[in-house]
Amino acid sequence: MSPPIVKLFLSVDIIGSTEYKAKNTERNNDKNGEQSWLAFFETFYQDYPEKLNTALTKIGVSTLPQPWKSLGDEIIFQVEVNSHKDIADYLFAFMNASDSAEKYYASKELPIKVKMAAWLAGFPKINAIVNIKNQISEEPDSRFEDYLGPSMDTGFRLKQHATHTRMPISVEIAYVLSSETSFSKPELAKESYFELFFSGEKELKGVLKGIPYPLFYIRRNSEKESLLQKLTKTEKVDLVDVRKYCEHFISEVNDPLVLCKPYFMNDKDPDWQKMPAEHTRENSSSKSSEMNLHLDENENSKGDPDLTSEPIQNLIPSPETLE
Repeated sequence: MSPPIVKLFLSVDIIGSTEYKAKNTERNNDKNGEQSWLAFFETFYQDYPEKLNTALTKIGVSTLPQPWKSLGDEIIFQVEVNSHKDIADYLFAFMNASDSAEKYYASKELPIKVKMAAWLAGFPKINAIVNIKNQISEEPDSRFEDYLGPSMDTGFRLKQHATHTRMPISVEIAYVLSSETSFSKPELAKESYFELFFSGEKELKGVLKGIPYPLFYIRRNSEKESLLQKLTKTEKVDLVDVRKYCEHFISEVNDPLVLCKPYFMNDKDPDWQKMPAEHTRENSSSKSSEMNLHLDENENSKGDPDLTSEPIQNLIPSPETLE
């Protein structure tokens, strides 16, 4: 079995892109005849990762997130985290990169803003890393990595609750940020970025068998959001209460193969290395998560029976399940 790892997923999605494209549907006069809005989206896909990398480099983070998926106007990044202290650094840089991007769009008089979400996923006990043969690449051994499992399903549902001023985070991230030791740089703990808010519980379709999921979010700096929270008497939550709530919620789910307190095997703090007993032993639900899936029917017929016994259509969620 592969050693346990934790990955952080960061989703950034453009707000107002449909309206922007609708207002700019005239053709350019260049030889390619491309839509006039295309240049902006090409710039977004190139520039945003650079802004994120720059923000991380400024605070001394050398392991940079890699784009995993682009879904329409959205980019999802992934990065392996080795310590609970890493998460605050990545979120801090993520928020700064988004602020920087929006300032740039405003300077160009572009009516574009972004919304964000973040979640954690542990491998291989709860989720699976799937290596899929790339049928498009001309390289014979080209493969790409995909991620499946309960934490991924939760993340895709959770990001649907993102707004320009509210970044939803998974309960595992809320649990990590509730710890006093979660900030590698003490000054980050004072940032308003890490004031957590709670907007209640909501059932997320297909997640946790219908158990309502806690909607924690980090508020982005916004005068409108501040006024809205005053009107609704929304207070930032006390981190001690967040920790107690997260522990109770994870206990209520009562299934460490679906949700557990996050742990990091390379963390310098032994308290954050502790894994559930269910994760320390082999069982039928913990086959190696690094499966090699061939999308070629002829190759499948010769492949490992463990891989061919389950059709790939059953392993990869259909778009309908993520609506």
